[in-house]
Amino acid sequence: MTGKLACAALLTLSIAGCSSLLPLQPSSQVQPTQPPVAEIQPDAEPQQVAVNPLPEAEPEPLTLLQRLVAEFTWPDESHNPKVEAWIRRYREDPESFLIILERAEPFLFAARQELSENNLPAELAFLPFVESGFQTNVRSWTGAEGLWQFMPATASHMGLERDWWIDERRNPQRSTEAAVAYLKYLHNLFDDWYLALAAYNAGEGNIRYALQRSGSERFWDLQLNSETASYLPKLLAVVHLLRHPDELKLKLPDWPDQPYYREVKIDRQVDLDVVADYLGADKHFYQLNAHFVQRISHPDIHGSLLVPAGLEQKLSDGLSNTSLIPEVSWQHYRVRSGDNLSLIADRLNVSVRAIMETNQIRSSLIHPGDDLLIPKLAGSAAATQGPAESTSLQIMVLPGDSIWRISARTGVSMAEIMQLNELSTSSVLQPGQRLDLPQSASLPDQVEHLVRSGDSLSEIALRYGVTIQQIRTWNALGSSNLIRAGDRLKLWLDGASS
Repeated sequence: MTGKLACAALLTLSIAGCSSLLPLQPSSQVQPTQPPVAEIQPDAEPQQVAVNPLPEAEPEPLTLLQRLVAEFTWPDESHNPKVEAWIRRYREDPESFLIILERAEPFLFAARQELSENNLPAELAFLPFVESGFQTNVRSWTGAEGLWQFMPATASHMGLERDWWIDERRNPQRSTEAAVAYLKYLHNLFDDWYLALAAYNAGEGNIRYALQRSGSERFWDLQLNSETASYLPKLLAVVHLLRHPDELKLKLPDWPDQPYYREVKIDRQVDLDVVADYLGADKHFYQLNAHFVQRISHPDIHGSLLVPAGLEQKLSDGLSNTSLIPEVSWQHYRVRSGDNLSLIADRLNVSVRAIMETNQIRSSLIHPGDDLLIPKLAGSAAATQGPAESTSLQIMVLPGDSIWRISARTGVSMAEIMQLNELSTSSVLQPGQRLDLPQSASLPDQVEHLVRSGDSLSEIALRYGVTIQQIRTWNALGSSNLIRAGDRLKLWLDGASS
């Protein structure tokens, strides 16, 4: 028994010794307890997670062309064979289409603004595409001129000034205002935009006659000359392609919808080349100011210059400082019989070289009727001495004349006319009255009178202050007094050819 107990004790000690040789589990490796699982209630609402929305992106502003196209209201006429033919022609030469369109950049914003203010269709902003190819200095074979191609008579009727120095048909701002007013008048007259546009091209009288002859009130039914017949289809084709530029496979310009130019008042005569150099302006400066025909502002009518936006303050600074934009003075001289460059130079106190360089004359040969630009530096003897010649020339006041009109017609300043004739700004001129002018004045050689129904030689002679016999002689009428409506009579107002 004692032996069994001893063996048991020995076995227990052996097991304890073996267990001390086995690796012990560290307390840090005890398996973590699992978190309790939340009990899901079947009727519980799903928890809403608050998410801050991203700010909406600002929409891209419309370009000028996009805004104009968005304002188009005319129906699509691309199905019309005449319009379709012009669409096809423009598609065949998309580069030329884009070249013309790119010229529109300086003028489109002002055109859209003027049309919008007068509640006229935005499509009309592209009429110069057809009229002038968006060029301010272009002249047609018929005598129409400028961005909107005004004829001289229509320009005068719409109040656009024209003389040797200035032609407001070329002024993009003034001509646009006049074109919008004229288009508005034509639409009120015909109550149809297609007919109004035909009248803009051909004249309202011709369209009235075409309407009477056709018995229709639709443009498409009228028998018109080829130019007028294609005038509207061209514009409608342009409108269609602006609506669908993908048809041209060209990217249209993305001009900003903002003014391209600003107007700056000028209170003295300036040379446009000098101003352009000072501003560092590009070719658009001359397009904006093409109304200054001699590239010099008017000596007596101080209007304004149009400059690209952003340059207006620089121009104002230059105009107020003659060291930046020198002060100049120019005058217009029309060559008369017996004149030569030396005589003119002596008379006007300038050098022959200055006259030749200014007028790009290579030889001293000049002819009666030639127009010369005479340069004078302000403050020089030539500018301050006044006219060097006697005041032996005279001009007769015509019906409707004013001192300003005579100044514009003769190239003599209003101040000089008033001084020579002891007139004031309130003086009333009478038809037939004769005014003294300096020898340098540009008297018109003749005027042309269009005979109207009811005119007679005696009435015409009385109106212009000439005799019936003079009218007969000038127009080879013999002893006859017979004239017809539509005849054009030559009248020599200074009596030089009597």
